[in-house]
Amino acid sequence: MLLVIVGFFAVASSKILESKEESNRQISQDIAEFAYQEIEMAKSVNDGYTRTFIMPQTVNGVDYSISIIDNRELVVNYLEHEYVKFLPANVIGNITRGVNQIFKNNGVIFVNSTPIQISQSLLMLLMKNNLFNVISFDSDGNVVLRGALQQNPNPVPSTDDEFIFRDSSGNTAAILNLITGDMAIKGTLSQNQPALSPSPSSSDFIVKDLNGNVISYIDESGNFLLKGILTQNGNP
Repeated sequence: MLLVIVGFFAVASSKILESKEESNRQISQDIAEFAYQEIEMAKSVNDGYTRTFIMPQTVNGVDYSISIIDNRELVVNYLEHEYVKFLPANVIGNITRGVNQIFKNNGVIFVNSTPIQISQSLLMLLMKNNLFNVISFDSDGNVVLRGALQQNPNPVPSTDDEFIFRDSSGNTAAILNLITGDMAIKGTLSQNQPALSPSPSSSDFIVKDLNGNVISYIDESGNFLLKGILTQNGNP
């Protein structure tokens, strides 16, 4: 009878352990699938797509690791259970626990990485404060903003150190906060413009490349037009 009881508990313990192991394997898969869906979503939309998403720091109070290897494999390790998910082509960068930024440019998905870091484009304009860069414009018309862009029909200057874009009447058209890195424009944002033709009679803020071609400008109505794309919460 004792042997029967011992055998019963041994089998029960084995089943519980197997169930727990299977649960941990499923969790590692679920983590990978969550991140993979963000990449798939970016892959399915047009260029210029950008999104910030958050991976949990822990799952059930347990640390885990997540990374992209050779821009091809998404690898998650949770309680020694590794799950590998193969990524589609043209994915560049890496993924981490916490805040991640993903965007698409020229058919390439960038994860916590920007074209200005990997391309051969030249830096045309850089605005910064005493501590860090605030905004950069490259020769392909891409703009990297340290903070976030807001579309505000009535942008009002604050007491912070700011760069203010005004129209010919002295009205505020756009504001770049040199402390927070945030930017507010009175008009709208237009990205991936094939050609930019600011009015010669208006007081526009114009950025050109080395050949004199207009790659970005802010017009008197506060519209922000780019030949490339805008990266928010980036590293100018």
